[in-house]
Amino acid sequence: MGISNTIGKVIFGLWADKGTCDVLTLYAGCLLVCGVPTMMVSLMTDYYHLAVYSVVLGLAWGGSISLSTIVLVNLLGMNKLSNAYGLYLLSIGVATITGPPLTAVLHDMTSNYGAGFYLSGGSITIGALILFTIPSIRRRFPQQMLHNP
Repeated sequence: MGISNTIGKVIFGLWADKGTCDVLTLYAGCLLVCGVPTMMVSLMTDYYHLAVYSVVLGLAWGGSISLSTIVLVNLLGMNKLSNAYGLYLLSIGVATITGPPLTAVLHDMTSNYGAGFYLSGGSITIGALILFTIPSIRRRFPQQMLHNP
């Protein structure tokens, strides 16, 4: 997973640098590719499926990491990057701290680890789907957006 994460960072970083696609859509796509398979982890029963999942998750998560700064600059502008990136990292930290205990509570309630994967994958997927709506919202309300590059 570490190697594919590194490869994902490089590939998606170069792809975003070429300017051939909308970086926000690419970022949301990476998150979607992280979220949907994570919801299905409890259905994976053999090594092959888990290995493929690990490679795909590493590529997509690496891509989302390399694109996050670009997305923040595109949405909020360079002058707000430091605060926005700090809040972004804070939200990741809160999720990292609260996720495992919440998963343990879900396991205690359901006697199944699948609920934790459904919650974490579902949260990532919902976030990706919300990000997909931003371009249409920006087109509909351009005067109310904080920064419109």
